[in-house]
Amino acid sequence: MNPHSESEVLESLVRWGEGQPAVRAMILTSSRTVPDATLDPFSDYDVILALEDIRPFQEATYVAKYLSWVPKREQQTSHHRFPVISV
Repeated sequence: MNPHSESEVLESLVRWGEGQPAVRAMILTSSRTVPDATLDPFSDYDVILALEDIRPFQEATYVAKYLSWVPKREQQTSHHRFPVISV
């Protein structure tokens, strides 16, 4: 189990996003955004990234460094195809 507090995790996410030139915005979603939601130690942090350019995140070196343990699938919406990271 990860012993980090919610504020530590959020600060870490913000620092990471600020260090990524392609990230224009980060949106926290899920139960963590619901006031008075019941959270447990397994409540995750769902973050949507608004990117200026997705290509740096598709490079093999980035995937190997940050996402090698995350199962990936490709989702199709109308005529656009984009990578979706699902855990």
